[in-house]
Amino acid sequence: IMGVVVLLMLLEPHLSGTILIVSIGIVMMFVGGTDMKWFFLGGALLVAAIVVMVLIPGVVSYAMSRVEYWIDPFSDPQGAGYQTIQSLYAIGSG
Repeated sequence: IMGVVVLLMLLEPHLSGTILIVSIGIVMMFVGGTDMKWFFLGGALLVAAIVVMVLIPGVVSYAMSRVEYWIDPFSDPQGAGYQTIQSLYAIGSG
């Protein structure tokens, strides 16, 4: 069930929400006493999913552009870097 939700969120693309849902799902499965073989199977599926994400155009480039504008928001201050710059101003002014 979690795989279907994750797939739909990756198609959106909502990478941070996907990471949060997968993390919460793994913790809930571990606390619930899921057998360790399912975690190994999930790890193998995760590796396969990462390979597929690299092959699907748009998913990785979207995430990489977000990281690039987070690292250097002043490269596009009126566009993609605007929100990061405003948050830096807010933190700086207290």
